[in-house]
Amino acid sequence: GNIDLLNRVVSNLVNNSVAAAAPKKPHLVIKLVRKEDTAQLTIEDNGGGIQQDDINRALAGEVRVSSDGTYRGLGLSTAIRSLKAMGANLSIRSFREKGTTIEINLRLMKQTLPQTSVDSLANL
Repeated sequence: GNIDLLNRVVSNLVNNSVAAAAPKKPHLVIKLVRKEDTAQLTIEDNGGGIQQDDINRALAGEVRVSSDGTYRGLGLSTAIRSLKAMGANLSIRSFREKGTTIEINLRLMKQTLPQTSVDSLANL
């Protein structure tokens, strides 16, 4: 379901950040914060950054094929499509030679207990 898909997406984005982190002093920050009915996940690295054209292509769902025939940006564009399908909002800020920050805001599901469970809890 969505939990498995979300796990794959986050794993992919973290792996991308680890791979992109500066080789001499890699730095990766992952934050998860609950804001009312939203979970905000931030993944930040100190890698070489992503060019704005590549960010725009990924946000549009495009992938590039390099001159050697390999796909570039496939993971990011797939992650973006999956997050959008889950109703998540996503922003990407990136600066050359300084790193990239990806912020994901996902609405939390409201979980309600059946009335019998609520009644049982009230009798404790």
